[in-house]
Amino acid sequence: MAINLADDAFIDLDDFAINATWTVAASSDKYVVTGIFSNEYYPAMDDYGVPVTTSSPQFTIKTSNIPTGAKVDDTLVLPVNDVDTTYKVKIIERDGTGISLLHLQKS
Repeated sequence: MAINLADDAFIDLDDFAINATWTVAASSDKYVVTGIFSNEYYPAMDDYGVPVTTSSPQFTIKTSNIPTGAKVDDTLVLPVNDVDTTYKVKIIERDGTGISLLHLQKS
């Protein structure tokens, strides 16, 4: 079996990637982008020792697919469990390898 070494092999719709709609707040321009959504939950204890959880929604995307003019507080609409869910982009973390991690906040 051949290994796919293409620069977009990691973010493939045939595997785990999904399409999302990115709206650039400054221009209202919309773009369809492809990436991998994750929303890992973390357990914690509050001040009284009661267990609580929080999540960290993130979207992994090819840096070259980030729309021109994209900034923090743009919106990303993702199909989560077959329901379109709107998130705000809170951090755009470019890792220098051609992949970026978007830290999101549910709107």
